[in-house]
Formats: sequence, structure tokens, C-alpha cells
Amino acid sequence: NAHNFPLDLASIESPTNG
Repeated sequence: NAHNFPLDLASIESPTNG
């Protein structure tokens, strides 16, 4: 969720998650 949550570390591992 780099688009929605750029501050979310989980987005780095799984950008498609969420």
C-alpha cells in the first residue's frame, strides 16, 4: 500500500498487500 500508506513499512515488503 505504498500509494495509500507510504509510511507503512509493510507496504515495502508487500506493496500489493492491502
